[in-house]
Amino acid sequence: MNNKCQYLNISEDESIVQEWIDDMESSFYAYTILLFAWNCQSAENLKVFSSFQQKLFDAMISLLQNDQSLVVVRSVSEALKFMLNDENPVDVSLEQYKVLSNALTAWCGFKQPSQDAPRVRSEQVMENLTGTLNQLCTQIQDCPMEVLHLPQQRTVHILVQ
Repeated sequence: MNNKCQYLNISEDESIVQEWIDDMESSFYAYTILLFAWNCQSAENLKVFSSFQQKLFDAMISLLQNDQSLVVVRSVSEALKFMLNDENPVDVSLEQYKVLSNALTAWCGFKQPSQDAPRVRSEQVMENLTGTLNQLCTQIQDCPMEVLHLPQQRTVHILVQ
């Protein structure tokens, strides 16, 4: 018996991608974002996802804006790590960049924790989102420097600094 984990073969039915986008925009997103992030590790699936890249990016940012639980933030950060590349750029707005920046700040711990900001940390989320933000920052025209430096100002973690 083969116990090896398998990826879905998305090319057999590409309509599943639109269904996942719809799920991410509804209340059925937890399982979907986990499944999507897992399947982003397949090079064959990434080829299919590239046709939906902007829609997927927008759906993930919207999801991240509404839910910053570890499941969502980790899955989005993993998916973006695999999806974003120079061959298939996405259009990113300043607001979307801020959502990613806020997620990074939330999951890297704070210099001065407060009552309403619990101290949480995920090395994987920090690494993935720092790479994503670095990649996307060049695509935003007239991005205020304070937005670019917000995570650096709010954390002591060397990876983010």
